[in-house]
Amino acid sequence: MTDSPDLVQARAVLHGFDVGPLPPLDVDDVVRRGHRRRRVVLAQRSAAVLVVVLAAAAGIASVQSRAAHTPTPAATASPTTTPSPTPSPTTVAERIDVVMAAVAAAGSVHVVTQLGGGMTLDVVVTEDGAHGTLTRAGKTSEYLGVDGAKGRNGAVYVKADALAGSYLSAEQASKAHGRWVFATGVSPLNRYMNLLALSQSFYPTNGITQSLGRTRTINGVPTIAIVSGVKEAGAVYVEIGPPYRPVFSESARHVLHGTFSDWDAPVPKLPPAPAAADIYRPFG
Repeated sequence: MTDSPDLVQARAVLHGFDVGPLPPLDVDDVVRRGHRRRRVVLAQRSAAVLVVVLAAAAGIASVQSRAAHTPTPAATASPTTTPSPTPSPTTVAERIDVVMAAVAAAGSVHVVTQLGGGMTLDVVVTEDGAHGTLTRAGKTSEYLGVDGAKGRNGAVYVKADALAGSYLSAEQASKAHGRWVFATGVSPLNRYMNLLALSQSFYPTNGITQSLGRTRTINGVPTIAIVSGVKEAGAVYVEIGPPYRPVFSESARHVLHGTFSDWDAPVPKLPPAPAAADIYRPFG
């Protein structure tokens, strides 16, 4: 095998190159230098490992420190919607307030009550009015309460037959000719115009004092009396517990009485207000 041209040229160049005399080889010096090199490399590697170890330890300590000093997030509880219990009314004023509120907030109530003069009113009272009958001396007339706007600007109308001999004279009853008698301002008929008017009737007027009376169970319902007048001119028995609605009423010496029942029963459709031509106004 012959050499390549490049190799032949390199040999020709080196042949003329004189490197001079070589120093004698000191084997012990070579060994010592080797040991020193290994020690330097070992020291450098050890230092590098130590730096890595120290850095790792510092990182771990930093994490632990943050964990030790970072407060644990407080557990957030969902807000409760349970309302605070309503305190039971203890004074007569508190009792009247809750009764009025309960009546005004109801959907309807059936009232049967004696009004004096031998008259009995049987009516379903609603938020928007009332409808029923008024009976006296064997004659029964239709009773109608209409409401203009949620208890405001309402009106009461009664057919004349049952009013003759009490609110109306015989001549007035004759003039009515079966028309509706406008009786908005006539007490106590106007108390039953709508639920708002009925609720307001429990508020004391004309300086009448009221107090809490005895308790009594009526038709299985525990009640307490709200007594009107220093001589107990009358009393209304209301529910002891919520929703504090009236149950029974009576006048002094138990002469007259009334009942409140069928709270929030389905509301009947009320007749419309009578036309102006069908209204008789004997009271101005």
